[in-house]
Amino acid sequence: MFKESYNKNIETVENYIENYFNNALSHLEENLTAPLKYSVLNGGKRIRGILTIEIAKMLGGDVDNALPFAMAIEFIHAYSLVHDDLPCMDDDDFRRGMPSCHKKFGEAMGVLCGDSLLNLAYEVMLDSILKGTLGANKAAKAVAEFSGIFGMIRGQVIDISLVNKENVTLKDLELLIDNKTCALIKAATLSGAYVSPHSDEDIKKVSEYAYHLGMAFQIRDDFEDEDEDKEGDGTPNFINLLGRDEAHKKLIYHKCEAEKILAKYNNNEFLLGLNEFLFGKF
Repeated sequence: MFKESYNKNIETVENYIENYFNNALSHLEENLTAPLKYSVLNGGKRIRGILTIEIAKMLGGDVDNALPFAMAIEFIHAYSLVHDDLPCMDDDDFRRGMPSCHKKFGEAMGVLCGDSLLNLAYEVMLDSILKGTLGANKAAKAVAEFSGIFGMIRGQVIDISLVNKENVTLKDLELLIDNKTCALIKAATLSGAYVSPHSDEDIKKVSEYAYHLGMAFQIRDDFEDEDEDKEGDGTPNFINLLGRDEAHKKLIYHKCEAEKILAKYNNNEFLLGLNEFLFGKF
C-alpha cells in the first residue's frame, strides 16, 4: 500500500516538472535546456519534493499550492548535486549510474546548469507569491534560508573545513549534517507547512521532524556507503566516529523521535510509512 502511494507521489512530482519544462522552457534553445532536463529528470527518489506535498496533506493543505514548492526543492537539490560533482568539488564522473552533468555537457555547462536550476527555483516560488498563494511568501523565505548560507551552503563549507581537521567531534559532525543534509529537508517540510493551515506549534514540530529525519537519513547513507565499500572523500561520518553499534542506536533514536512527532497528527499514514520504508531494515 505504501509503495503504491509512494510511486503515485513520484509520478505526481515528475509530471509536474515535465509539464513545466515542456511549457515554460519550450521556446529556449536545446543546448540550454538539455542539461537541466538531464539533471532533474534522472530517476531520483523525489523524497524532498514528496515531503513538501505530504506535509501539506497532513496539515489539511491543498496539494496544488504545495507542488510549485516541491518542484523548486527538486530543482535546488538537483543543482546542488550538479555542483557537487564538479572537478572543483567532489570531482565525480557519475551520478546514479550515468555520466555526471559536467562529464556529459562540459564543465562550463555544468556550472551554468546548476546556476539555472537555482534561479528557476526562485522564479517558480515568486510566481506562487504573485498569484497570492496562502503562505507562499513564508514558504519561499524558508526555502531560501535553508538552501543558502544559513543552511545547505553553510554545510558545504563546513564539509570542506572538516576534511583536514584532526579529532573531529560528534558536535562537529552533527553541525555538518544539520546544515548539509537536514537543512534542505527542513526547506521541503516547512514550505509544505507554510502553504497549508498551520499554527506556530506546527511549524516548530515540522522543523523538529525534519531534523530527526535528516539525521536518520544521513546515518542510513553512511551504512549504505560502508556496505557498498565506497571510498570516502575524507569527511568523517557517524560510523567511523561512533562505531557501527552506536551509529545504529543513533539512527533508531532519530527515527523514533520523528515518529513521535508524526503521531500527534491525523493524515500521517504516508509519512509514517516513509519512515518505515527508509529505516525499517535497521
